[in-house]
Amino acid sequence: MDKSVKERIVEFAKAKQITIRDFERKSGLSNGYVNAMRKGLGTEKLENVLSAFPDLSRDWLLYGEGPMLTSSSDMSIVNGDHSSQAVGDGATATNSEGVKECLEIIKQQQEMMKSQAETIKNQSDAITRLIERLSN
Repeated sequence: MDKSVKERIVEFAKAKQITIRDFERKSGLSNGYVNAMRKGLGTEKLENVLSAFPDLSRDWLLYGEGPMLTSSSDMSIVNGDHSSQAVGDGATATNSEGVKECLEIIKQQQEMMKSQAETIKNQSDAITRLIERLSN
């Protein structure tokens, strides 16, 4: 059985060698939030977590897919050695890749929304025609 978001948060905190309380505090979550979780994280909470822990992979956290850490992360970060974190050009390149990925996701979502709007219009037109036929 796949792990829940809550279980992955616990696993990440252990890997970072921090307590769940530290994770909650750094993420702006209330005390006891993780232990009380029944489902996943809301959008705002997710953004807070990913902002507080940029090395945490969104896909791993939400779906259990891929590695725990983003491709730009160094395993030494998980081991508590933050001295080797990327700075300068490396961080810019990583951020640029993330922006490109986000823009691609936005583009896909816009295309999906356009398709859904077209479907709704077609269904609305069909309902209008049906009402006209029934009223005659």
